[in-house]
Amino acid sequence: MNVHEVKQITSEWLTLNLAQYPGLCGAHFVGSINTMPDEAYFPAYKDVDMHLVFKEGSPALDNHGPFANLLETEYHGAILEGGYMSFCAYQTPKMVLANPEIAHHLTVDSLIYDPDDWLGGLQEPVRREYARRRWVMDRIEYERKGLEQWQGLRQYAQAMDSSGFSELNLLGYHLSYLVALLCVATLQAPSSGYNRMREILVEHNRLDLYDEAIAILGFQNISSD
Repeated sequence: MNVHEVKQITSEWLTLNLAQYPGLCGAHFVGSINTMPDEAYFPAYKDVDMHLVFKEGSPALDNHGPFANLLETEYHGAILEGGYMSFCAYQTPKMVLANPEIAHHLTVDSLIYDPDDWLGGLQEPVRREYARRRWVMDRIEYERKGLEQWQGLRQYAQAMDSSGFSELNLLGYHLSYLVALLCVATLQAPSSGYNRMREILVEHNRLDLYDEAIAILGFQNISSD
């Protein structure tokens, strides 16, 4: 299937299942699908990522475990994965512009479900203000705080797993946040992939930083292909 077909399938699935999601007020694509042209092939193994946005008080936002609620399903050959988001995170353009998990996705044609056109209303100011320094710095700070939270788990991981495996996993998450931070700082589409980190650092003539990061993980022979 190409990207256009995958988007149609996702929209169809959501329309058919609206009754299962009381309080849903909007939905939009996130992730790599937002960077791909409609005619591009969309690999069957890739998730179709989206945000499902709910009004406050929706049971979908009730969290009964340590992890955030998440949609995971398959429909007509597409693997759909959706994060449950609160409308509170989308209330104003300023809130969206300061959030790297949302902002870039509203600068592109990403909408799936927007019955009251409030997501559409956010897009124009977000697109206009997205590259302004104040919002870039706010998004960088957002990523830094996320990185600090993962760093805070390191001592816990050391105590719970003497093998060091859990700590190594946390190190991988740390680097993912660094990749995301690089994307934010250079106004690129969000990504946590190490190849993206390499591309950005090559562009800025700092491949030495990439080599150092990969060496920390012990992946010196990783391929960029």
